[in-house]
Amino acid sequence: MDEMDYEIDLMEMLGVLARRGWQIAAFMVISMVVAYFVSSNMTKIYKATSVIMVRNDSAVMSIPFLKDAAGSSSGDMRNYVESLKSRTLAEATLSRLGWLESSGGQEVRAWQNSLSVQQVQGADIARLSVECSNPEKAALFLNTLVEVFQERTQQMNQESARAARDFIQQQLAVAEERLRESESELLRYKETKGIIEPSSETRAWVEKLANIEQLLSQTGVELQAATSEQEKLHEIAGEIDPTLITSTTIVNNPLVQQQKTMLSQLEIDLAAALQQYTENHPTAIGLRAQIEEVSDKLAEEVERIVGSETMSLNPIYQDLTRGLMSSQAAMVGLEAKMAALMNSRNAIEAELASIPEKEVAIARLERNRRVNEEIYVMLRSKYEEMRISEAMKVSGIHVVDEAVVPTAPVKPRKLLNTAIAGILGFFVAVGATFILEQMDTTLKTVQEVEQLVSTPVLGTIPDFNLTQRKRKRSIGKRQDNESSDLIMYYDPRSPISEAFRTLRTNLEFVSPGAPLKSILVSSAGPEEGKSMVAANLAISLAQTGKQVILVDADMRKPTQHKLFSLENRAGLTTLLVRDPEQDVRQETPVPGLSIITGGPIPPNPSELLTSNNMGTVIDSLARNADIVIYDSPPMAVVSDALILSPKLDGVLVVVRLGTTSREAAKRTRGLLKTSRSRVLGIVVNEVAHRHGYGSYYYYHYYGKSEDDNDSDSERIQ
Repeated sequence: MDEMDYEIDLMEMLGVLARRGWQIAAFMVISMVVAYFVSSNMTKIYKATSVIMVRNDSAVMSIPFLKDAAGSSSGDMRNYVESLKSRTLAEATLSRLGWLESSGGQEVRAWQNSLSVQQVQGADIARLSVECSNPEKAALFLNTLVEVFQERTQQMNQESARAARDFIQQQLAVAEERLRESESELLRYKETKGIIEPSSETRAWVEKLANIEQLLSQTGVELQAATSEQEKLHEIAGEIDPTLITSTTIVNNPLVQQQKTMLSQLEIDLAAALQQYTENHPTAIGLRAQIEEVSDKLAEEVERIVGSETMSLNPIYQDLTRGLMSSQAAMVGLEAKMAALMNSRNAIEAELASIPEKEVAIARLERNRRVNEEIYVMLRSKYEEMRISEAMKVSGIHVVDEAVVPTAPVKPRKLLNTAIAGILGFFVAVGATFILEQMDTTLKTVQEVEQLVSTPVLGTIPDFNLTQRKRKRSIGKRQDNESSDLIMYYDPRSPISEAFRTLRTNLEFVSPGAPLKSILVSSAGPEEGKSMVAANLAISLAQTGKQVILVDADMRKPTQHKLFSLENRAGLTTLLVRDPEQDVRQETPVPGLSIITGGPIPPNPSELLTSNNMGTVIDSLARNADIVIYDSPPMAVVSDALILSPKLDGVLVVVRLGTTSREAAKRTRGLLKTSRSRVLGIVVNEVAHRHGYGSYYYYHYYGKSEDDNDSDSERIQ
């Protein structure tokens, strides 16, 4: 394959796009029109939007010792988003609206797919949107969905409040029973022993002991909760990673032991200070600050120990480790507090041992009654709070923006679809253009013709389209029987006429020593414009003052009589069949140009061309004219041109860009070489303006005005 087959020419690619520009534009416009028409006939989709805010209003959060059990609110929003998109909620919404059919599964899925829930980054706000062909139904569905979701959230909060209330109610019954028993026991003791009031000193020691007992009870509950939490965390962590930090490792650490001893001593000092001062006394406040500082140091030390022992990088395990550290630190602090309180209790009990037994007994009974009464009052207060909270039915979902009926559809986007279709149509058309161009095996450029045929190009005939559009205005008055292909006659100042003059001049330079007397004009295949080239070349030669005879040697499909509006009763066939010396020439309006038409179509054109009469005709015509132009059939179709070409001075091969295939051109070159014909050159027809070698610019610089065209038309007539 030739090197040119591999060469990529940017200008050639642009030329391809320019040649097929109207096709690309047409396909692009059609794509846009179709997209706009389809978009206009599509079902309009409307989008309703609502905005909600999520706030944790759970009643459980109002219980101090259940706050940790309520968990973090960071994951609430994600849970709400998934709940809003659930099938259950969509089905409940459709049921409330009465839109749920018997086979509602498909309809529920359709509404689910049309629903979109997006969480606003960094906020507990969600944007809900639903798309539907009915704008009223879209807004109604979205508002009803939010309403149903609010009710379900309220039910969840109500259930949590009810659960807390039930728990407090159970504890309240137990506390009430204990209070009743302590009151009865105190009353029986007084009745049995007589009414004995303890001394103020005994009452003070008993009060201190009661406070310590209450703190011990509270600390024991907290320690038990921390222990349970740590056991649960150990159990979960054991399922993730077997390497865990045991409490023995932490307790046996010397720094932990030191901090624990300091914390225990501070707790003892605080308990002793509370025996002498109130809660707000500077001494008590200072001791609490020291206890808090030691507790923080203890927690840091425990965290350091656990962190140094942790090997896993699993995020879940790290979270569990942090929980273990927190619970372990709390356990250590609570154990120290327990030890301090027990020491204080033992000291007070030792003091009470020296007090009369009756006073101590009645003081203790009084203390138990008071403690049970305080617990009962506290539980009763919490019970009323839970009952009120349950009755409020507070929801954590708050509507920021309610859905309104949309007025403008969001789909289809006609302009966007049209623009996308236009862009896609353009690229598809460009791709198809290059594919078709690669599939097209015809010759496309003058350079390609020169390289393929290996013969110089003597003339390039521009495309008729642009020139004829301007020429029709100037020769619009000519007779209908006059051919518009004779552009050398009807528009001698056009760029196409100038191209034929260039061809005429190049023919003179081909054989300067021996002027050409006979020229055969042929082509590789049909519909390449050889007859038009032969006629205009003959006119161009006649305009120089020469006597020119144009012979229509295409006896199979004669054309010249049609171009010049002549009769075809007698012609070349007449000379070959009857008398070679007979004068069958017909004069034309062009001075110096006569035509021998093809004549009646014979059954054996090839045999007539090989006859002796054909040689006689050639010699006779050469004597009666300065130059004879023969118009022959295509070479790749019949052999007539190959029969005539060796008998004449030379051959002009007409090649039409976009029509002549590469294979036909190669075959013609081989046939001419085999027949030993003299090839004068190539005439390239239908050349774009950029290949016209100046003819296009000639028209713009020297083209005549419309008035000149009119005068020429009148002169021709």
